[in-house]
Amino acid sequence: MVKKQALVVCGLLFRGKKLLVGKRPLTKSFLPGCFELPGGHVEPGESPELALHREFFEELGVKVRVLAEVYRFSYVSARVDVEERDFLVEQADSASLCALDHDELRWVEAGELDSLLISEDEKNAMLAGFAFIAKK
Repeated sequence: MVKKQALVVCGLLFRGKKLLVGKRPLTKSFLPGCFELPGGHVEPGESPELALHREFFEELGVKVRVLAEVYRFSYVSARVDVEERDFLVEQADSASLCALDHDELRWVEAGELDSLLISEDEKNAMLAGFAFIAKK
């Protein structure tokens, strides 16, 4: 059996010292009800940066600028080897954020992560983002 491979990109969008996270709908088969970073799968022929632009517009209705890769990790989901790459982004327009793909959007500080339902890998990516902006 040949395993499939997928590339996923997510964006770390900060307002001051708060990070935007979204709660996955309970109807999702993978990590239902968990908080995550906005993003998604990179489509064939698409760069990670273009995928982030598309995903932020599809999920939140906003445009972003991709600033820097902050973290990456791998996991297996339904016999698919997934590599996730997480980038620091900033909002590039003045549009209001809309929860088009999440049940809830929330701005959180690093100290709040332990109180949220988040996968360990995603939490580590978020913590890497907080560490990255603390150095700026």
